[in-house]
Amino acid sequence: MTIKNWPGAPLTLSVGEAVRLRGLSSMTLHREIQADRFPAGRIGGRLIIPTQAISEMLATATRETPRR
Repeated sequence: MTIKNWPGAPLTLSVGEAVRLRGLSSMTLHREIQADRFPAGRIGGRLIIPTQAISEMLATATRETPRR
């Protein structure tokens, strides 16, 4: 899925929404954010993740996954 074929996509996602879309554990995503390997921002106490970052991660993973 890319942002282009996700009409009405929000600009940001919560960590919970992002892990459901990406299929990661929340701990893994938090580690990636903490290590500055994944973009995130904070509004108040809430971590937000740009939807575009999830879209790009999914597109990259799809391109790198070998076909069987």
